[in-house]
Amino acid sequence: MAVDANVIIFERIKEELRAGKGLALAIKDGFSNAYSAIIDGNLTTIITGVVLFYFGTGPVKGFATTLVLGIITSLFCAIFITRLLIETRVERKGELKFSTKMTENFLQNVKFSFISKRKYSYVVSGALIVASFISLFTIGLNQGVEFTGGRSYVVKFNETVNVEDVRASLEQTFESVADAANSSIEVKQFGADNQIRVVTQYQPEGLEGEEANDAVDRLLFQALDDYFTIEDFGFNEFRTAGDGIAQWGIASSEQVSESISSEMTVNSFIACLIALVAIGIYIAIRFRRWQWALGATAALVHNAILVIGIFSMLYAVMPFNLEVNQAFIAAILTIIGYSINDTVVIFDRIREYLGLYPKRDIKTNIDNAVCATLSRTINTSGTTLVTLLAIFIFGGETIRGFVFALILGVIIGTYSSVFIATPIAYDLQRKKAIKEAKNFGEVAVLASSEDRNFTYIPKNVEIPTDLDYLHITTNNTIYGTKFPSSPDTGDIPLVADMSSCIISEPVDVSKFGVIYAGAQKNMAPAGLTVVIVREDLLGSPLPEIPTMLDYAIMAENDSMYNTPPCYAIYVAGLVYKWILGLGGLEAMKIHNEKKAAILYDFLDNSKMFKGTVRKEDRSLMNVPFVTGNEELDAKFVKEAKEAGFENLKGHRS
Repeated sequence: MAVDANVIIFERIKEELRAGKGLALAIKDGFSNAYSAIIDGNLTTIITGVVLFYFGTGPVKGFATTLVLGIITSLFCAIFITRLLIETRVERKGELKFSTKMTENFLQNVKFSFISKRKYSYVVSGALIVASFISLFTIGLNQGVEFTGGRSYVVKFNETVNVEDVRASLEQTFESVADAANSSIEVKQFGADNQIRVVTQYQPEGLEGEEANDAVDRLLFQALDDYFTIEDFGFNEFRTAGDGIAQWGIASSEQVSESISSEMTVNSFIACLIALVAIGIYIAIRFRRWQWALGATAALVHNAILVIGIFSMLYAVMPFNLEVNQAFIAAILTIIGYSINDTVVIFDRIREYLGLYPKRDIKTNIDNAVCATLSRTINTSGTTLVTLLAIFIFGGETIRGFVFALILGVIIGTYSSVFIATPIAYDLQRKKAIKEAKNFGEVAVLASSEDRNFTYIPKNVEIPTDLDYLHITTNNTIYGTKFPSSPDTGDIPLVADMSSCIISEPVDVSKFGVIYAGAQKNMAPAGLTVVIVREDLLGSPLPEIPTMLDYAIMAENDSMYNTPPCYAIYVAGLVYKWILGLGGLEAMKIHNEKKAAILYDFLDNSKMFKGTVRKEDRSLMNVPFVTGNEELDAKFVKEAKEAGFENLKGHRS
């Protein structure tokens, strides 16, 4: 996690260098552009660390402290120390390489539509989640004594032992004691083949404290005494860990009462819930859209469920201990922190692309942003996995289950950031008009050009006869498409949004049931909406429609049911008079066709720029164009703005 900030910085510097900037400027801009992703990612991880510290106990609380302090120090080092070292090196040597020949173009110019494949990832994740729940309800979890209550022992023998033989001896001995006969005994090899772990919920009746501990320890020694082939090895040596003969026997033990275990279970659920809610709130505030927060939180829940489910499915077959204990809860919260860090980096790039390329549809911006961050994602996940694998192999048996959970979390978290969190956020915020229409009735999408980034108008669309109305947007401001002609809807009212093309050319109003247009694009300042309604459609509004939006009432009151936007109406009147003076809408059409032809002729013959819309569907009012290279597009927009062309990059409503 500490290396992630440096990876983000280096990747941003490499991007600036590829854009043609000098080394010093690339370093400066690389750090500046990396700050938001680094700070957001680390703060969300700190949130999980704080929650873990508050609800954890013992070593877990120490781990949380180390985690938070480590994040803060690594953040400081990445932002200040790394920059100081890099700038000092550049000042002295004049050059610094941020890649080798092998890695220079690693995952550059990747073109893959992650959003288009989201249904496959939904199916895969859905199947894994179902399998996890089935396993949890049928097999369950290997819960540690922290959650079940009882005692756990790690026993070390002086010779290799057979786990099944040891289990049989323990069961036979415990069954001989009346109040222990119904207590569960769990025996597993723990690390080396001469070491086992014993877990029992047995609580001697009528005994507490040291007396109870002594009774269980003696019962354990009674069952295992025959497996020690050492002279003068008695109960005291078995119970005391130390050197010499005392190195055999109980290596470690842990005891948790039933009331404490119940409290730990509740606290674990609360800790995970608080971490998820806190992160969701932070994302919603930081990115100013609840859709991003819900997408990120859903992915975190997805990650936690899969890790817990895999532990359930594998604990009986893995050669190492997969116990669900306090360390496992620490691992889950750490996974949440790591996963959200990865997700935030992707979301931050999406937010950047939405600002740089507002005329592109959100799907294209998201796909390009994910592709742009792939190298960082792979580099960070790769370095993290290398570290975890080293700890998994050489770190010892006691932390192997904990590290295994982290390894699963890194793999699943990396997958979910790309294939779950981002697609969910996309699905939640696309098609705003359709979403709003669903508040008033059933919506059917008859045609869409989303498959080609909305670069054409669908043809030969079959219109069902049972529709209440058909809605179209005659001219699309963002994508630059225009309906060449109005669809024939027969007796079905045709409703059209003409906000971006009204009064640009003649319109046969008789073909429409309703025409509406915001005045701010072509007619007047914002605040005025022009609505043309067929008289037979007036009246009988839905009960939830406010009086102010009842067109019958507005018509009866000559559009002055309330105080109207006088200045906007006045300006609109001046515009109408000016158009009449030019020769009316026929003259406006000729004027707009000539204007658009100048731009389209240039684009069709340019070696650098190109239009994005199919020729027969091109708008007269909005002419989107690109170079075909994202870095060059960004450079063009930036230099155009410096030259005084403020809105060439377009806008998104």
